Amino acid sequence: MKIKIQSSSYIYILPKNLIIKIFLGTYFKIVCLLVLLTIPLTAQLRPKPQFRFEDNSAQLSSYLDSRGNSQKPGFAFVVFRGDKVLLEKCYGIASMDSRKPITENTMFYSASIGKTFTSAAILKLKEVGKLKLWDKLSKYFQNLPSCTKDIRIFNLLNHTSGLPDHYDFMGENVKSLTNDDVVEFAENIDSLLFEPGTDYLYSNTAYVLLAKIIEKVSEQSYADFLRKTFFNPLGMSSTVVYDNTKPEIKNRAIGYNNEDGIFVENDYRGITTTGAGGIYINLIDMKKWLLALRSNKVLKPRELELVLKPPFTLSGQKSYMAMGWFDETFGSKTPEVEGITSYAAIGVLRGFRAVLQFMPDYDLSYILLCNTNNFPVRGSKIAAVYLKKND
Repeated sequence: MKIKIQSSSYIYILPKNLIIKIFLGTYFKIVCLLVLLTIPLTAQLRPKPQFRFEDNSAQLSSYLDSRGNSQKPGFAFVVFRGDKVLLEKCYGIASMDSRKPITENTMFYSASIGKTFTSAAILKLKEVGKLKLWDKLSKYFQNLPSCTKDIRIFNLLNHTSGLPDHYDFMGENVKSLTNDDVVEFAENIDSLLFEPGTDYLYSNTAYVLLAKIIEKVSEQSYADFLRKTFFNPLGMSSTVVYDNTKPEIKNRAIGYNNEDGIFVENDYRGITTTGAGGIYINLIDMKKWLLALRSNKVLKPRELELVLKPPFTLSGQKSYMAMGWFDETFGSKTPEVEGITSYAAIGVLRGFRAVLQFMPDYDLSYILLCNTNNFPVRGSKIAAVYLKKND
């Protein structure tokens, strides 16, 4: 049976560079020259930073102490400036059965943090000429319906494909799921949610298809490609891709839902999809990954910008979703830190929560890995502790 999707029309979305090529045409060089000529002036007119950094780690430590409990599921946390650790804390137990305490070695399911590895892998393959971001999906999949004919790799990465999310139809409590199951799901839709590039909507399905593309192009399993390209070079010796081989995961945390103070197991078993998630990682390795990204050891500066910054619409609007990352710049709801640029990768599934977040203008970053369905601390709280408005 075909899966029916309601379709609608929206403003067309394109990346900045394509808009420039379309609309500027032969004037592109002139525009570039004008931009270069104005750089010294704009540099002189750039306003002073609105915030200053203060090391208030003791304040944050006290706050986290009030949120953690040594006898309940908890979290691992670290905040650093540059590559200097300001505060690192682990709270709670990895399992209600074993009662083992959470440490920096505890392995958490990182949910959608896996998308940061997938987008980086695609750009690595682009860098060596194995694929192009504007390749059509039909180049890699022969049995997808005709409604997907205009979807390109770029659309998959930026959630502008129009593909529905398989979890919306199967539910997050599905007992067993593989990448091939997700491909079959995609093969049985009869329309998209919107025409590719005309809107944005989060799609785990898109990232599973990206994992399949990585395997087709590299002629390796997704796990092997990540291991050889990222994990081994960066010394991420504990990180595990949980695929259909069902590898052993040592020091594994169990996920729990906090239901009015009662912790009910809501773990992640039987699902072996990769690309959109599927990665177990500890605090040690997650620090290596985030620091490597920020220091351009994984991606070149231009590629990192592409990964982090959402695409623009022709009307000047932009999505808040980029290539596995979100634009989490603080707004009016958090006036004490309003205007601070922030990027985050956020993982949410069942009894696990995970966050990578950094504020590039102030070189401030933090990592949070939880085995409960609660966030014990938010990025706005961390920013407010360390960044104070100038007088």
